Amino acid sequence: GGAHPSQYHTTLNYDLTTGRTLALADLFRPGIDAVQSVADYCINDLRQRQDMLFPDYATTGAAPQPENYQAWNVTSLGLLITFDEYQVAPYAAGPQTVLIPYPALETLLDPLGPLGLLAK
Repeated sequence: GGAHPSQYHTTLNYDLTTGRTLALADLFRPGIDAVQSVADYCINDLRQRQDMLFPDYATTGAAPQPENYQAWNVTSLGLLITFDEYQVAPYAAGPQTVLIPYPALETLLDPLGPLGLLAK
């Protein structure tokens, strides 16, 4: 045992209309690289913070790789991305979250997809 407990976030996003689990890519227009688009926004948001972010977070924990963007939730205000402790910042900074508001996603979301109506 170490000095800090270990925890991680897991999410399940489910489409009640189709009866299937949603992937991040299901929210975006065909041909849009969902992970790259989300990563670009998250990295820009994280750069604005005064938190104790790791110096290489943009090339490691927030890099545009699918495994970095597994914890996401749909909220009434936008798409919430959660980074676990140690992913982009030390344990003492806690988990980091980035809320991508729907207006920022409007041109990227599939208008016929699960979030199409929320982006308007």
